[in-house]
Amino acid sequence: MMLIALFFSVGIMAQDKLHITGKITGIPKEAKLMLSYDKKEIELKAIDGVFVVEAEIVKAPTPVYLSIMKGDDYEYTSFFLGNETVTIDGRFDDLKSLQAKGSRYDTLRYESEILTRELRTERQTIESKVSKEVDSGMSYDNAMAPYKVEYLRIEQKIKDLDYEFLKKNINTDYGRYLVGFIMHDTNTNHYKELYDLVDSQYQNTDPIVFLKALIDNKVLVKGGSYYDFTALDMNEKEVTFSDYFKGKYVLLDFSSPYCYFCQQAVPITSKLAKALEDKLVYVTYCIENDLHSVEKYRGLKGDHGVIVWDKRGMQSPTIAKYRMSGTPYYALFNLEGRLLKIFDKGLEEDFEEQLRALMK
Repeated sequence: MMLIALFFSVGIMAQDKLHITGKITGIPKEAKLMLSYDKKEIELKAIDGVFVVEAEIVKAPTPVYLSIMKGDDYEYTSFFLGNETVTIDGRFDDLKSLQAKGSRYDTLRYESEILTRELRTERQTIESKVSKEVDSGMSYDNAMAPYKVEYLRIEQKIKDLDYEFLKKNINTDYGRYLVGFIMHDTNTNHYKELYDLVDSQYQNTDPIVFLKALIDNKVLVKGGSYYDFTALDMNEKEVTFSDYFKGKYVLLDFSSPYCYFCQQAVPITSKLAKALEDKLVYVTYCIENDLHSVEKYRGLKGDHGVIVWDKRGMQSPTIAKYRMSGTPYYALFNLEGRLLKIFDKGLEEDFEEQLRALMK
């Protein structure tokens, strides 16, 4: 299952370009460098670790990823950049700690990274020890048992620090970008606390509308009524989710054409939807924000069922309402629109058997 980090791109429409001058020492020979942003990729030509690149970000600022690949080895780091001139200087073995110097946006991203770096290193150390034990044949629960108390303490400390950072910076571009990361916060009072800190000038921005949806809509549980929403169809015509409840069960599927697990699942779910079309409406909510991506998904799904989408993409309040944590993510509703089950671990092996049993 592909986890979703909910990458909000917030800010104003781009007027200039992003210019990066980089020097990264220690890059393995014959490694490939890639810069990715907004579903675009640029291969970088680096000589002795030195590279220069120019790119136009349509909606800035946004996350920008630098990947270094050689064979099966893959390392990456991220920045938060606008259309600006920046310098990236550092070592390959310290890739995750690099900062874009001269950026008006990446400073906060770097500050956030530094804030919890030591704790995340401690967490990774525990995870590595547990993974080694599991690989040797021990169950995960038994392997984690000696570390569980400490691991949970670290996890909570990271959450607490991240939340305090977000409170302090909610009225910045990077702060609003982080809103998606608190969608599964167990302390739902945090949503209201954050919302009350938002300056009025940002109330109608997509991330804050998303935050308001978290406040207004509780986590959907079995037996609860579906959350209605409007979206666009393949012709960019507005449709309403409630329109699909016409005496049939409804399967709502959150997917993306760029998700490997979605690509593997869609032939199976499409075939199943065809077999059950007399009693089931199969609605795919494509989480991408552009028609090209939606059409790409249509190429995978074919004509089985419905595809809808939203130009706000992952910033859509629909994502918040359903607490979508990854793709593919399925919610099955009965004829009255009551939730029968959420499949939040992707396409399970017995998905068809479960679906048929729930629809009896």
